[in-house]
Amino acid sequence: MPPESYLTGRTETAEGTIDLRAYLQVFRNQKKTIALCVVGMVALAALYSFTRTPTYSSKATILVQPTGVDTADLGSNSLADLVSLDTEQQIATSTQVEQAAGRLLDLDPATVQRKTAVSFPTDSQILEITYSDTDPDEAARGAKAVSEAYLTNRTALAEAQKEERVNQVQETFKTVIQDLENAGNDQEAIDQATLRLEEEVQNISSLSSVNTIPGSILGAPVVPESPSSPNHKLNLLAGLFLGLFLGIGVAFLRERTDERARTREDLEEAFAAPVLAIVPRTPGWGDKRAARLITVADPQSPSSEAYRSLRTAVLAMSGRQGVKTVLVTSALAGEGKSTTAANLAVSLASTGKRVVLVSADLRRPRLHQFFGLPNSRGLSDILTADDETIRIGPRDTGIENLWVFVSGPIPERPAELLQSRRMQDFIDECRKVSDITIIDGPPMLAVADCLAIAPYVDGIVLVADSQSTPRGAIAQSRLELDRIGATVLGAVLNNFDPSKAPSSYGYQSYEMYEQASDVKPPPGGNGSGGFGAPAKPSRSGRGARPKRR
Repeated sequence: MPPESYLTGRTETAEGTIDLRAYLQVFRNQKKTIALCVVGMVALAALYSFTRTPTYSSKATILVQPTGVDTADLGSNSLADLVSLDTEQQIATSTQVEQAAGRLLDLDPATVQRKTAVSFPTDSQILEITYSDTDPDEAARGAKAVSEAYLTNRTALAEAQKEERVNQVQETFKTVIQDLENAGNDQEAIDQATLRLEEEVQNISSLSSVNTIPGSILGAPVVPESPSSPNHKLNLLAGLFLGLFLGIGVAFLRERTDERARTREDLEEAFAAPVLAIVPRTPGWGDKRAARLITVADPQSPSSEAYRSLRTAVLAMSGRQGVKTVLVTSALAGEGKSTTAANLAVSLASTGKRVVLVSADLRRPRLHQFFGLPNSRGLSDILTADDETIRIGPRDTGIENLWVFVSGPIPERPAELLQSRRMQDFIDECRKVSDITIIDGPPMLAVADCLAIAPYVDGIVLVADSQSTPRGAIAQSRLELDRIGATVLGAVLNNFDPSKAPSSYGYQSYEMYEQASDVKPPPGGNGSGGFGAPAKPSRSGRGARPKRR
């Protein structure tokens, strides 16, 4: 019995281990999702970038100098030590400067502030004033106006500070002169007043060399030739990386929440049984529900090779375990059980085995469609007939060694009929007159019909669709089969996408082998692995037909 973890999802890998192949497989499985996210984000980035109005930027570079200091006597200090570019940046973006620049540009201060950016390189005396506008000429004009407004404002501040200091020195000088006049004959007072007078004379002399020029324009703003924004390359690159990040995130989320049995490992884990064959998706056959015999239409295809692999497994079990009746079913409807049963029967018949194929799906029969047979009378008539002497034999399929019992009309109580003693006797008789009997049963979880047949057969093969079958449904099917003591032979992974297969699955190798081979099977020949064109019925070479009921 499969452990309960089969009902909840994949088992985790050993703690602390990282399987890079698993991550690469996620990328392979979800490559369309990742590509869609990348294309979508790049498209959005391109839409954003190419629909924006181009903006041009012009920059004025100013060498900032300290004001209010005697540049002739700096001592051990340098100009850089006396300049705070953080303060200068605040002044350049102040309301006074914006108002002055606005008057030059005939704009309101808020607009000037929105279009102006002030920065400075680290460890320098450089102030960079950048002005942006949709008109390149206005960008250069704006950068010039803001830089001039900044220098004018700083000059006015420096001169105001110098004038204030001059006034202070002059007032002090007048006070000292007054003290000197009032000293009279007091020599000590005269000496003190004279000393203070000399100090103020020196102060007045030093004020003449105080710097009031805040800086000079090193790089005058020029008219830009190309827009500064939008940066199409940067925006597209950002969209690319954002799309990759989003796509990978979505891919892992989908992989984590995906409950489908998409790989051999998923199916073996959920069903607790070996996978006997992996049937790849057939290119060009868009409708997977269509009744087509790929083993007849294209016997050299990878799908036909997969059915031959299934045939080999069934024949091996038949030889070792005496398996003569095989029930082919699925967890849910529409997973390819009828297709698998029909193609397996054709493949078995091609080896010379006498094969009886039975359509036991009495609710939604499809098996007769694969061979173009009418479904007017069949198994349901055998199971419901009051007259036990009724004789309804198998239909001729036109394929050597293969006969089919169609389902017949849909009965009122199919589950009861399939669980009847007459059904058991029918299967026993098929076992006697054929080398192997393949029964196309109803889906297990949809109705109770399949569980009614399971005890009468030698083994059960479960078909799962890699694109749709939930692992929980597969695990539940195994629990139901174990509950009634049915014999499970294995599983078939149907509708598999070869492009998502690891190299160990071998599809690429098979296709390369087929393309490289120069040996072509003769028309209608059997060969070692299958047969070519379907053989026409031949009374002399078919062997004995099964007895009719």
